[in-house]
Amino acid sequence: MASYIFPVRTSRFASIITTAASALIVLTSVTATPVDARVEPEPPKVVVAGDIQNRNHEIAHNPERNEYFAVWEDFGTVAGEIYGQRLAADGSPLDAPIKIAAQGHNDDGNLLQQSFMPPKVAYNAATNQYLVVFGRDASGADDIEDRRFAVVLGRLVSDMGALVGGEVPLNPPLGTAQTGLAGACYPRYPDVVADPNTGGYVLAYTKIFYGNPVRGTCDGLENEVTTTVQALSGSLGRGTRVDVLTNSEEGTPIPALGHNPVTNQIMVTRSFTELRAGANRDGRRFEAQILTSALTPVGSILTVDVDPVDPIYSGPVMRAIPVGDPATGNWFVASTTRFAGTIWTNLLDRNGASLRTGTRSDSGVMQSVDAVGDGTFVFSTNRGDIFHVRADGSEIHQTAPFSGQIYETPSVAIGADGTGVAVGAKGADTVAVGFSVVAPGILTLPPARLLETRSGSGVSTVDGEALGDGPVPGGQVKVLQVAGRGGVPADAEAVNLNVSAAQASGVGFITVYPCDADQPTASNLNYTSSGAASAAAFATLSAAGTVCLYTSASAHLIVDVNGFVPDGGSVSPLVPARLLDSRPTGETIDGVSQRLGRVGANSTTTLKVTGRGGVTSDADAVVVNATAIKPSTGAFLTVYPCDQDQPSASSLNAAAGSIVNNLVVAKVSAAGTICVFSSAATDLVVDVAAFVPAGGGLLSIVPARLLETRAGLDTVDGQSATTSPVGAMSRTSLRVAGRGGVSEDATGAVLNVAAIRPDTGGFITAYPCDEDRPEASNVNFTAGSIVSNAVVVKLSASGDVCLYSTSGTDLAVDVVGYTVDA
Repeated sequence: MASYIFPVRTSRFASIITTAASALIVLTSVTATPVDARVEPEPPKVVVAGDIQNRNHEIAHNPERNEYFAVWEDFGTVAGEIYGQRLAADGSPLDAPIKIAAQGHNDDGNLLQQSFMPPKVAYNAATNQYLVVFGRDASGADDIEDRRFAVVLGRLVSDMGALVGGEVPLNPPLGTAQTGLAGACYPRYPDVVADPNTGGYVLAYTKIFYGNPVRGTCDGLENEVTTTVQALSGSLGRGTRVDVLTNSEEGTPIPALGHNPVTNQIMVTRSFTELRAGANRDGRRFEAQILTSALTPVGSILTVDVDPVDPIYSGPVMRAIPVGDPATGNWFVASTTRFAGTIWTNLLDRNGASLRTGTRSDSGVMQSVDAVGDGTFVFSTNRGDIFHVRADGSEIHQTAPFSGQIYETPSVAIGADGTGVAVGAKGADTVAVGFSVVAPGILTLPPARLLETRSGSGVSTVDGEALGDGPVPGGQVKVLQVAGRGGVPADAEAVNLNVSAAQASGVGFITVYPCDADQPTASNLNYTSSGAASAAAFATLSAAGTVCLYTSASAHLIVDVNGFVPDGGSVSPLVPARLLDSRPTGETIDGVSQRLGRVGANSTTTLKVTGRGGVTSDADAVVVNATAIKPSTGAFLTVYPCDQDQPSASSLNAAAGSIVNNLVVAKVSAAGTICVFSSAATDLVVDVAAFVPAGGGLLSIVPARLLETRAGLDTVDGQSATTSPVGAMSRTSLRVAGRGGVSEDATGAVLNVAAIRPDTGGFITAYPCDEDRPEASNVNFTAGSIVSNAVVVKLSASGDVCLYSTSGTDLAVDVVGYTVDA
């Protein structure tokens, strides 16, 4: 992993979020992990208001229209009815609910006291229709003859939400046994999936025959419980029917079906609960059988332990729902235990072999699960939560759009591009919530040193590589391996670095860029001779995981990493491109905003950023490197969206005659512009390094001051405004979460940290207060200077960041963005 130098020959930046919510910045506070994301829900849309008896909600996605169809059971009547409703991609109701099933009547026309088994729904792309299945159980009927009225029924619904035909019995007559106290023969708990292999459906239900004494016949059963799987055509014609997973114990195990889009096979599961007195009560497991579309078993029956180690949290499994992962072909199974109310997940390969032990995900009852399509999964709980989890069962994010619901567990379905809808009860209403699973932006890391060209006592890098190579000659490029070091994963797309120059031979600059791209006309750090200077740099990685650092003068180089953009992240890195250059000879990427002349004191420059340098027209924010060149007096720049008031914050500070730059995360106005305020006359240069696309994971905000130690100056909320500088070798704790527009659950932040007239030369390190201070620096300064730098920093569990300063100095800290993922 050693770095090396080569002579110079004459970029892309990359967080569940509900619809209509503000975009959230995802600077996840973790070490290198699989790509994280978050679920962000919209405000709930009321589907049916004021009916407190609606429950057992289910939902299916129609990819042809990117719509959904929700079904539920209405217990407001004596026996209940089943309704359905089309929903838009954001969960908004389309048209009015339709009644799918009403109470039944016997041959004499009398109303039966029925109870419906919970409805299920599946969308069939081959027929462009939904199938709603449900059971009708008349075991409570007064007339014993009517107790035979137990059947699984199906009802087709068009893609526009219109009923197609009438109710269709899906199971054949089961026999002559009567339901009731003397005996029972009936199907219960149907489930259904569409089978794209046949253009039809696969139905599963539990078939029960028991009693004391047993009277009559029941489809060949003898005091047994079995799971029956039935093939159906697209028009609901009955095909092959097989019994699987039979046992002789009483109880009503609930079956569930899943389709694997990679293997085009079906998995049927059922709980392994054995309830009769004296039976084996170790029910912390489920059974499964993989089937072809012809319902031929693939391998033997699987018995899977959900909790092989710790029985404390588990009761018998009540339901186990399988889903095929379109990314890997593996089976992901989420299960709920009955007594302790615990949710477990298991991962099986496409042949059913266990890939890991069961993982406890949450306490509660799970209703549904779906695959996102990227190797992660979403499930809902009876507390109204939606969880986003990895294949190993570890939690990525959770949200609670149904918080306050009192009766019903929401059901979820994933649609296009990681969006989805959940439907359930909230208070007395049936509501739907649109959400999206958003890839993360920058994942924060504890700062780690990757390059240190100096040698001697006290200098080191995180792994001993790229250490002590000596100063880099002027006009040369240093190649630095980044991926696979300091917590940066091998497939990272971009990184956030802090780049420092020390003991430079003269005035110069450093440009950081991906080694497989041409060196751009841009700079990341400007320095003077002898002293130390540092600046944040956002850099795209080459295909080999490297960055190149060009220095115009001989200098020692020091590089720390504090964040990365994962593969598939929602921040789009770019090869740096110049968007503004006011100097007489300045040139930009497209000839726009060049050679404008020095800006005046207390002036504001409007800069178009969208549609230029690779920035899309709908970008929410940009990551730019702003430079003040030889200001006439001491100056500061403030970068902000042009359609908002100029904030009391600074993006960089520069002394008279100096050349100073800083990395800025800037929210973009509705017109695609950013504004640059300068307190003094100066030349300006702005380079873009990345952008945050619409709905992306990095949340930019209008800059807000969070810390100010100078007397007479204030912060955005009056907190952390003191009247004296910090001391040498001191640590200042700063609350960030919940201030200046930062969410209370923020886990990382993008800050601008300024040291103002320090007593001696030194540095500042920003880090989470609940972790050890790292051997890294964020701001390097000389005595009496005013120096600022952008910092991407993880927050402590309580939302704080600590600032360590080697010298007595005034401090000012502004926040410009944040992240909420964990």
